[in-house]
Amino acid sequence: MANAAVESARHHPQSFAAPVASETPTATPTPDPVVRYETVTETAPVAFDRVTVDDATRAAGTTAVTTAGVDGELTRVYRVTYTDDVETARELQTETVSRAPVAEVTSRGTYVAPPAPRYVAPAPAAPAPPASSGGTVNPGGYCGNVGATGVAANGKTYTCGAKGPDANGKYHWNA
Repeated sequence: MANAAVESARHHPQSFAAPVASETPTATPTPDPVVRYETVTETAPVAFDRVTVDDATRAAGTTAVTTAGVDGELTRVYRVTYTDDVETARELQTETVSRAPVAEVTSRGTYVAPPAPRYVAPAPAAPAPPASSGGTVNPGGYCGNVGATGVAANGKTYTCGAKGPDANGKYHWNA
């Protein structure tokens, strides 16, 4: 029978392999994690405000954008921790407004034009004193018919407006 076992081992060598003594398994060491730090800067827009102001130089009921609005910019700096190239922490270091926003200004007109001046007719001119009637004139007195002649009570002849108008535009009987 012993020959049968040897014979069988020759034809089936794996069937009767002798057990091999093995070493005690040792734990595979866990690799140390690779930790690195990086500074990351991010920016974000800061929206501008909209303001409306009254403007006494613009016609009432009108509006106009007098200052265009411009977004500002916010800058944030982070300290980012990566463990084995995976982000594991993010800490905000600084946050600053790197460019301030500019408010959009809309001017609303409030000017109301004063009413047009009312037409005031000039006062009527005072009536000229009546021309001498009956040929008798008052020397130096007012007359209305330039070039007319008349005789005064003293017997002299006078002409209306012979020396032209006075400073007020009136004509007199002149010798």
